[in-house]
Order: sequence, then C-alpha cells, then structure tokens
Amino acid sequence: MTVGKACRICKKVKGLSDFHKANGTRDGHRGECKKCNSALQKARYERDPQTAVARSKRWQAENRERYLASQRQHRRKNRARLRAEDRKRWLKAKYGMTPEDFDALLERQGHRCAICGVPGGEDLHVDHDHQMNEVRGLLCGKCNKAIGLLSEDPKIVRAAENYLIDWRLKPYREMIDEMEKSALELLG
Repeated sequence: MTVGKACRICKKVKGLSDFHKANGTRDGHRGECKKCNSALQKARYERDPQTAVARSKRWQAENRERYLASQRQHRRKNRARLRAEDRKRWLKAKYGMTPEDFDALLERQGHRCAICGVPGGEDLHVDHDHQMNEVRGLLCGKCNKAIGLLSEDPKIVRAAENYLIDWRLKPYREMIDEMEKSALELLG
C-alpha cells in the first residue's frame, strides 16, 4: 500500500492526504499535490478569468448534489468564522460601523440596554435614527421594538409614559376623590 507519493510538479514526496482524490488513477489521487494544484488553478484563472469562472459554474451545474454537499460541509466546518464575517459585513453595510465600534459602544453602555438596563451583551440590537441614519445606542429586543412601534416619536413616547403613570396613580386619585367628597359632606 502506498503511504506517500511524489508530486509531478514540485517533486516532493508527500502523504496521500496532501493530494486531491481522482477517479481513474492508479492510486486514486491526482498527480500534483494540493498546493501545486492550487497554484495551477490560480495561474489558469489569472490567464483567462472568464473561462475559469465558466468552467467552474459548468462543473457546479453538472455536479449539483456534490457541490451542495461540499458547501454544507464547508459552512458546518467554518460556522464561527463565517458568522463573524457576515456580522462584520452586515454592521458595515447597515450602520457603517465595525465590530470594534459595536464592542466599544457595548462597553460604554456597560453591556446593558440603553433604555431598560437589562444585560444583553452581543444580543443587543443596534438602534439608529432612521431620518439621520445615525447610531443612537444598543437596545434589547423589547425596547427596540417598542420605540419602533411608537414611531420613534418623543411625543407618543411621552403620551405612553403619562398614560402608564395615570393608570398607576388611578387608585390614589380615587382615594383622594373619596376623601374630598367625605370632607365636603362633613362641611356641608
């Protein structure tokens, strides 16, 4: 059984895991090592990018299940890195900020929602002014939805606050009304 083989390009003897698998060959592996194969592919692309892209797309179409399985395996294997890259792109595109900007804002807020103070860390949402397109702070999901549902209008927010305060004070007002009524009857 062959443990290693020499690359046809660099001539170095390497283990079979350093060679791509290939049907129809004696040992089931390509003649050039993965590193040399990668250099060949890169050179082919640089010589004629359109043909290389068309060839790749054609292979993907002809080997759809194999291609999709490879993509799934790649995503599973690189999940953390891909999530970090996606987050970085999303923060930049949506808010014009980097992950470092997010972390600095998170630190300034003590890792808490800017409105209710609930601890949130990475789960906090970036709140931004839709008219000015500027980041205001980081909010928990509930507070972020609440100000959105209140149209980000301070008058509506104050009206909601007054409504809640009035409701909480209602039993005391009723008690005061009863006391005034009793006092008037006594004086009366």
